[in-house]
Amino acid sequence: MLFGQEKSVVSGGLCAVALCTGMEDAAIDAKLEEMQKVDYERIGEREYVELVSIHAKDNAEKLESLCRKAAGLGRGVIIDCENADAAKAAVLAIKDQKPILNGANKDNWQAMSQLAREAGVVLGVRG
Repeated sequence: MLFGQEKSVVSGGLCAVALCTGMEDAAIDAKLEEMQKVDYERIGEREYVELVSIHAKDNAEKLESLCRKAAGLGRGVIIDCENADAAKAAVLAIKDQKPILNGANKDNWQAMSQLAREAGVVLGVRG
């Protein structure tokens, strides 16, 4: 028997867990632990949390530390940060894992673009 959803899903989306540098360490650890439990098969496809999205508030050191922790899980990392200096430390810390740098805007696009080019990572742009 052929199910309709098997025909319609050619390239499914990716699943991510969102973290923020403003979160308590215990809450971050709990989310990362729960994330690793999500792993099942649906219609012949493996479903699991493939990405960790990290939103930076103000703490550049915590951003870098959190990025290292997330990259150590073997999942993709999205660094959501508009501060080019804070983003630089985080990107360079895990550049071998090819994170996605998200946060270029009309005010910081030159610095963010240069950082993404130097590190060889994808840059997300905000309107």
